[in-house]
Formats: sequence, C-alpha cells, structure tokens
Amino acid sequence: MAVISETCGEDTSVLRVVGDVTIESVPIVDLRVRRVCRSDPGALLVDLTGVSFFGAAGLTLLLDIHRRTQLADTTLLLVAPSHIVRLLRITGLEPVFQIHDTVRHAVAADDGRCVADPALDHLKASPPAGTAVRRRSIRLVPD
Repeated sequence: MAVISETCGEDTSVLRVVGDVTIESVPIVDLRVRRVCRSDPGALLVDLTGVSFFGAAGLTLLLDIHRRTQLADTTLLLVAPSHIVRLLRITGLEPVFQIHDTVRHAVAADDGRCVADPALDHLKASPPAGTAVRRRSIRLVPD
C-alpha cells in the first residue's frame, strides 16, 4: 500500500491511497491524516480510486478521518470507486461522507478552491514494488 501526498491550490491537501487497506496499513494512512490536519488545510481530499481491497479496517479508518477533519474544521472530500461506495451504502455510512466519482468532481464541489488537472481522472497511481509509503514520488500509468 502507498499513500501519496499532494497539494491542490493553497487550501486543499490530497491523499491518494493505493493498494490494499488492511489493519496493517491503516496506521500509515492515519499518520498521514494527522500530519495533514495539523497543517490546518481548508479541505482534505482522500482519493481511494487506487484501492483494491477495502473492508472493516477501511471503514473504521474513514470514520476516524471524518472525526479528525471535523475536529480540525476541515472539509472532507472522498473520491471512491463503486466497490467502496457500495460498502458505505450497505453499512449506512454513505450519508456521512461527501463522495465523488472523480478528483475533478470533488474539486468542483469544493467551490473550485483548487484546479485539478483533468488528466488526473485518467491516471492510476502505481507505486514501485515493495514500497510502503512514497511521498510526492509517483509513477502514473494510464488505465
């Protein structure tokens, strides 16, 4: 699993999560979220489109992220693929989050405070093999 940190404009932090979200990988994401919330962004966009496995640990993580962003007075924007949205719907958690299909839609919902490159919606983050966490180092591969 990898977590890639990016910024979008002056006020929005983006965390792209790639790979399996398991009980072992949750602390990595949680640490990054805590760092971001300490920097006091206006919005945190969590991009889960690169996540292949997402279960109970992932749901708990999202609830923790929601709590942290509320305490930090930060808007939480979630970009999630259909398998994660379905899980949120089944568990009754879908209304808790602002969920979007693409980074571009999430940015537009965030009052356009930052401008996302439309190419972001057509690229998938692919971390180098064996990488636990890469910061601002990402290889982009077309879908």
